[in-house]
Order: sequence, then C-alpha cells, then structure tokens
Amino acid sequence: MAGAIGVMQVMPATAAAAGPLLVHRNAEVHDLADNIDLGTAILRSNLDRFHGDLVGALVDYYAGPSAVTDWSHLDADERHYVWGVHRLAVAFQQGRGRA
Repeated sequence: MAGAIGVMQVMPATAAAAGPLLVHRNAEVHDLADNIDLGTAILRSNLDRFHGDLVGALVDYYAGPSAVTDWSHLDADERHYVWGVHRLAVAFQQGRGRA
C-alpha cells in the first residue's frame, strides 16, 4: 500500500484522524508501539463496525471503506493480500497458525 508506514501499514492521514479517537492520543506511525496500537485499534473498530465480519474489516483496513461494498476496483494483488491475511487469521482462530 503506497504511503502506508510501519508493521501495521498505517496511513499517516488515518493516524492523524483516528489516533486521538481510537488510542486516546496522537499516534506516531513511525514509532513501533504506536503503529501496532493504532493498527490493532483500527482493526478492532472495523470488526465492531462490520459486526465481526473479518473479511469486511480487513478489506476496510487495507483498501478503505468504499472497497467493502465495491471490490471491483481492487486489483489482483490487493485481493490476494486481503484473502491471505484472512486465511492466516482464521488459521490462528482455529489454533492452526504458526507462533
């Protein structure tokens, strides 16, 4: 994802907008702990908003909210990434993921 930063691949604009709301502080995307805190808070928020739908939450996180209702603009690499993360998340939920 172009412009995304850190291990959680957070966009700077998202950090500026969502940081104070979700982690109750300004989050610095270049700081590892802040990046992980913000990324996981965004995912938790997405899961709540999509009523536990992991695919919807992941697509929203990776490609933005409009992508959840319109997958047609995602290219093959984006779809591959989202489904890859989904498969890993399900494997961990079922106790089959590598630690």
